[in-house]
Amino acid sequence: MSENYMAGRTVLVTRPKPDGTKLCEAIRSVGGSVIYFPTLDIIPTQQFISGEYDWLIFISPQAVRASRDYIKLNHTPRYAAIGPGTAQVLGLSNVIFPEKNPSASALLKMPALQAVQGQRIGIVQGAGGLRELSDTLTARGAQVTQIIAYHRCCSHPPNVNEVKKLLAEKKMDAMIITSSDSLNHFFQLIGSDIDIQYLTLITVSERLVKLASEKGFRSILLAENAGIHAMMMTLKGLGDTP
Repeated sequence: MSENYMAGRTVLVTRPKPDGTKLCEAIRSVGGSVIYFPTLDIIPTQQFISGEYDWLIFISPQAVRASRDYIKLNHTPRYAAIGPGTAQVLGLSNVIFPEKNPSASALLKMPALQAVQGQRIGIVQGAGGLRELSDTLTARGAQVTQIIAYHRCCSHPPNVNEVKKLLAEKKMDAMIITSSDSLNHFFQLIGSDIDIQYLTLITVSERLVKLASEKGFRSILLAENAGIHAMMMTLKGLGDTP
């Protein structure tokens, strides 16, 4: 396959910094054109993580970045991450995570999190995150604390009108979305009257596939995870399509 396998393709990238800008660079490096349109801003809460935990679970790379300077523990807990991208940002050797299908349900299937009766578990996440992880671990007898490391808010990128115009003229080939908040904010920014059925959407979970289908997307590709390598592997398939 040519190193410029994305030549002639234009991709709309919605991820916030720094992951979004790194993904843009990767797409450009293989000949693709990129419209960077971050739909979320990540605002750290600067909340200190103290006390005693048997486990700290991080549910996103943003959770790691927003909290790493505020962890003040007297002992070392075990660590878990929602997927390989989050584990990579965490940068520790003793992290458990699902290799494929990064999600709460996949993490909950891992053997180490089955018998957690009486264990103290801190879940480091953004405000308004899904409760599946917390509810299930609580039902298994764990003492769960939800640690809010950041808030998400709708960003206001300066190129809204440009994006609307390109979408209306069908001059984009694909769009990358990695969270439900990002998808919902995308429609808040561009409105609901823009035809997006022709776009190929690349996303990272079955839950997002379902939500995107409800929003009107018809061509949806599921990346193995939210990491840049997995995204680029998925885009290779797009690049091979005439």
